[in-house]
Amino acid sequence: MSAAFEAALAAMVADANMASAALLRPGGNGVGIAMRVILSAPDAVGNGFGQEVIAADARIVVRKADYPAPAKGDTIEIDATLYTVRAWREDAERVSWTLEATR
Repeated sequence: MSAAFEAALAAMVADANMASAALLRPGGNGVGIAMRVILSAPDAVGNGFGQEVIAADARIVVRKADYPAPAKGDTIEIDATLYTVRAWREDAERVSWTLEATR
């Protein structure tokens, strides 16, 4: 099953309508490693000091083949916007990461 999921993810990442070009910078440094990612940016709603707080976060899906070892503090630049990786989780088939990132 993971081969089918990996093929489907590869097709989605290659599709210009579904994915974006990105530059990965491990540790936030260097010229960057080119890759393609799927970006979603749902607002996170929380509570701070008795008030509703909306934080602009991003979820970025990347193939593990392109980014085998995520680390907190890595940066990903997409369309001139810089995102900093703060957490990640692996999918059930173990072929992608969903990164939690902040702008």
